[in-house]
Amino acid sequence: MFEVLRMDWYRLRRQSYLLTGLLLGLGMIALAYAFATLLSDPETVNAMQAQGADITAEDIADGAALAGYTLQKYMHQMLFAGGFWISLMAVFTGVYCAEDYAGGAVKNIFPVLGCRWPYVVGRSLCLLLYNGVLMAAYLLVPLALSPVLVFSAVGGSWLDWLQMYLAACLVGWAISMCGFFLSTLVRREGWMVPVALLVGMGLPAVSLGAVCGLLHLPDLSRFTIFGCSQMITPDFRPVQYLHIAVVCLAWVVVYGLLTNLSLKRRDQA
Repeated sequence: MFEVLRMDWYRLRRQSYLLTGLLLGLGMIALAYAFATLLSDPETVNAMQAQGADITAEDIADGAALAGYTLQKYMHQMLFAGGFWISLMAVFTGVYCAEDYAGGAVKNIFPVLGCRWPYVVGRSLCLLLYNGVLMAAYLLVPLALSPVLVFSAVGGSWLDWLQMYLAACLVGWAISMCGFFLSTLVRREGWMVPVALLVGMGLPAVSLGAVCGLLHLPDLSRFTIFGCSQMITPDFRPVQYLHIAVVCLAWVVVYGLLTNLSLKRRDQA
């Protein structure tokens, strides 16, 4: 199990999954910040419009709203409100896991391990570590730069930041395990991208919520991984965060069991 964890972590670094995830996430956060900062300055907006830039009233309003944001609220909007974090994790980890089958590495792994559980557990621990490192970077880098940013305040207590981080790690871990399971079914890197995007963007969860609404049933989408990602708030809400933790951990176990079952059935076929 720990040998699989060590091997996977080495591959994530050697194949630039870790570096790409860091640069892409931090780059998106910085780009959105720079754009919103420009739009918050009326003189800059007038100059951009004079150069032919297509800037709507909604864009200007979004930029002006930045002045009233705390850093914590901005980070929440960037990572969770639009589903960026969960979509990124679904695609990256899904494609990474699919490489085992496209390259035939699984045929060499299982004979050495003797069974599938060390592979499933070792890989799941590596996915948790991957999520934890990326989310720590996404939150700590802006915190370190907060004195030179335009936000009115950092916002939130240390407990608010910690709970947001832990909830993000659990949501990212759960969707990564979903990608792990789906990779055992698809087994093609190219196909994993659209499949993971559909799941990461919440299409199944939104569809489930719509069906529940039509049938006048309780909204079951809150028990999906995407639904949990939308429940993450800047401020700490114990009951809500307990719900996120229980649901995401349950999905981690379920997808771990499904992955083991899928490997067993596919390899026996």
